[in-house]
Amino acid sequence: RCRGGYPAAQRSRIPGLVEFMNLRTDYLQQTADLAVVPPAITNVQVLPREKFSPTQIQTFKVQAKVDQFARKVWVRYRFDENSAFTEAEMLDNGNSADEKASDEIFGLEIKPEGGARTIEYYIVAENAKTINFSPSQYMYERHKANLDDLNK
Repeated sequence: RCRGGYPAAQRSRIPGLVEFMNLRTDYLQQTADLAVVPPAITNVQVLPREKFSPTQIQTFKVQAKVDQFARKVWVRYRFDENSAFTEAEMLDNGNSADEKASDEIFGLEIKPEGGARTIEYYIVAENAKTINFSPSQYMYERHKANLDDLNK
């Protein structure tokens, strides 16, 4: 016997609520418009010295383009591979080593400590639903920059 006391042979062929909702859930999970998409992080760079400028740069100006409605963007960096990472927020306000305000290019200027010439870093971006990292395997690979190379 099935639910309700009716014999299995008299069971309706109309899908029940559970079956209907399972099919609807499967459909909605496959709909691209409803997919949870992490913020895309592209064009990650440390700005080099301007061409033909006689002034040597002494800081790391980190930039990254981040879209998909980023709420917050951080850079986690260190100057020595045996040190812990420091976290700092990157901004898109036109005054933080980025370009123009609200152009999806986030930036931050980092002053090296203790005469450091090299930085190792990765970017973290968060939107309303999820986060993303650059590089994606940040535990094993990181972006690097050296002041000597940036001043060439």
